[in-house]
Amino acid sequence: MIANGEVLIDATGSTHGMTFSKFAWLSVDGLQITGAEQRGIRADDGGDADGASHHLVLRDIRVSDIGSGGNHDCVSVHGVNDFWIIDSRFSECSSEGVDLVGSSRGIVAENTFRMISAGSALQVKGGSTDVLVHGNRFIDVEFRAVNGGGATGAEFFRPPGANYEAAQIRVIANTFNRVGVPMVFSGCDSCAFVNNTVVEPQTWVLRILQENSSEDHVRSRFGVVANNIIVLQSATLRAAFNIGPNTDPGSFILSNNLWYALDESSGWPGPDYSGGLPVETGAIIQLDPLLEDIEVGNYRLTPKSPAVGAGYSPDIELHSDFDCFQFASPPSIGAFELAAQTVEPITCDSLIQQSEVAMLW
Repeated sequence: MIANGEVLIDATGSTHGMTFSKFAWLSVDGLQITGAEQRGIRADDGGDADGASHHLVLRDIRVSDIGSGGNHDCVSVHGVNDFWIIDSRFSECSSEGVDLVGSSRGIVAENTFRMISAGSALQVKGGSTDVLVHGNRFIDVEFRAVNGGGATGAEFFRPPGANYEAAQIRVIANTFNRVGVPMVFSGCDSCAFVNNTVVEPQTWVLRILQENSSEDHVRSRFGVVANNIIVLQSATLRAAFNIGPNTDPGSFILSNNLWYALDESSGWPGPDYSGGLPVETGAIIQLDPLLEDIEVGNYRLTPKSPAVGAGYSPDIELHSDFDCFQFASPPSIGAFELAAQTVEPITCDSLIQQSEVAMLW
C-alpha cells in the first residue's frame, strides 16, 4: 500500500484510522492519519497468542492528534514479529507514540516523536524482544521517551508465559531534547542505552524500575548505559538516576558517558551513583561537549570536542551513527561520529538490511 504522502485519512469520529489483524507481509508507505479517537494504526494478531502476525513495514507515515486520554496511541503493534517502523512522524497522541506489545525482531529507525504528553513516545513491553531503536528524534515528550518494559496483563504476553516484560532492546544513536526521562528500564533484561545525545532532560536521565509485580518475572538487569552525551540543567533535574525496588542495578554497566551541566561551573561533581548502581568507569564530567549548534538542535561534534574518540566498544553492534556513518574505533561519545573520522556514509536502509532482524522483502 503506497500513498506517496498524498493520502490523508481524517479519522475524526472513528475509533481507529486503520486496522490490520492476522496478516503477513504487509507494507504501508506514505499515509497521513489524523483525528482517530483511540489509535491511528492498529496492527495485531487477532488475539491468537500462537499465531503472531508477521512482516510489517510502516514507512513514511504521519500520525497526529490521536485520542483524548486513556490508552490512545499513534500506532499500536501487538503480537507482530519481524517489523520495520521507519522514517515516520508521530505527534500529539494522548498516550503512546508507538506501543509495541509482545512484538519481536523489529527496528524502529529514523522517526520523529514530538509532543507526546501522557505516556511514552515508544513503549516496548509484553514479552517483546530483539528490537533496535536507532537514529530517532524524541522532542518535547513530557514523560518517558523510551519505555523498555512496563506492566502488561498476562493474557497479552507474546509468547504466552514469557517471564520478562522486554529483553534485548537496544537504543542506539538517537537524540533526545526536552524529554521527561530518555530511557526507562522496567523489567528490561539485557537492554542497552548507548551512543545517544540527551539535551535538557526534565526529570531524570534514566530510571530502573520493576512495574510488573509477578514474582516469576526477571528483574531489570544486565543493562548497558555507555557512550552517551548528557547535557542537563542541574537546578531543574530531580536526579540523574531513579532506582526502584526489586531491581538489579548492580548488574548494569555504566561507562564512558559525558555529563555536562549547563548551569554549573567546572566544579559540578557529576551524577549521584547511589541506589545500588556501580560507579561509572571512564566518565567525563563537566567538560563542554562542544556540539556544533546546540541552540538549534544540531548536536554533531566539532573537532575539539572531548567526546571525539572517547567512547568504548560495548559488546553489542553499534550499526552506525545518527547520520548513518560508521563509528570509528574507538567510537566517539554521543549519537554522532565526527565526520572527519568516518569512512563513506552508508544508508540506514543498508544497515537495517544487514542486521540480524533483516526481512527478505
